[in-house]
Order: sequence, then structure tokens, then C-alpha cells
Amino acid sequence: MNYLLEGQQSNRLHFRLLKNSDFKEWMKLFEAENVALFIGLNPNMSANQLCQIWFDKVFYRYKNNLGGMNVLIDKKTQKLIGQCGLL
Repeated sequence: MNYLLEGQQSNRLHFRLLKNSDFKEWMKLFEAENVALFIGLNPNMSANQLCQIWFDKVFYRYKNNLGGMNVLIDKKTQKLIGQCGLL
């Protein structure tokens, strides 16, 4: 069963899969204070290491049909604004 919302949309948001090209934009999340603690990762790792671990987990879930996180794009600005999904 596919638990991803790829290609779906709401009035305000477009849902898509994470892409390798999102890495730089996603790094902003991992530069935030204490974010590693909130998502169960090692807070002593660099933002780059944390982001890579996150990407590896997401792509593993995609590849093995385990659901995963969808990227949320604001339709008005076309900017990445977050993520959601079923794990």
C-alpha cells in the first residue's frame, strides 16, 4: 500500500516527494537549536551530518514502500515550507 501523498494537493499546499536537490534548503532545519533532540538524532552531529541521516532514512522508506515524509510546497510562493507524512 502506498502511504505517500505524491502529487496530491490542498487549497494551499502541494505535496511531493523529497529530492536530492532539496538538501541545501533542508539544511536550515538542522541548523536550528535542539532540532536533533526533537527528532531523536545525536545533537553532537553537524547540521550536514544530521541532514544526510534524515535524507537516508526518507529515501530508504521510499525505496522499501514504507511510507514516509512528503515535502510541502506553498502554492502561492512555490517555497518549501515543511513536511508531513505517515511513518
